Amino acid sequence: MPAGLGKFENEPAETCLLWGLSLDGLVDEETGSTETGAWRCIFRGSVSPAEVESQLDDAREYGYTDAELVSALVRLSKMAGAILTTNDQGFVWSDVYGVHTASVNHTPELLEADWQHYVDQDAELADEE
Repeated sequence: MPAGLGKFENEPAETCLLWGLSLDGLVDEETGSTETGAWRCIFRGSVSPAEVESQLDDAREYGYTDAELVSALVRLSKMAGAILTTNDQGFVWSDVYGVHTASVNHTPELLEADWQHYVDQDAELADEE
């Protein structure tokens, strides 16, 4: 069971690690805004343990155990990509693609299709303003 606290409540450790990368600007694309409901970014490809090493202490402060972090590092190193979302209340969640989990096995094609849906949705919101 994920132990994330605060903005990462009920999220697996990879969400916290990806959030740290997003703060460093290490994303492939961004869309939306928390002012219009949600900000999202996409990570294409895997993330190496070295890329998130600087995020580990922060993740521990949010309540993640070393066992959870090791599992997250394995999943991130094998993923096809991820979409990270932050809503207008500051909560953060992620969808990791290309890694089988207990309930989801997202494909890389689904990653791109889902991303395009969010981009299109945000473009429609911008047109309404």
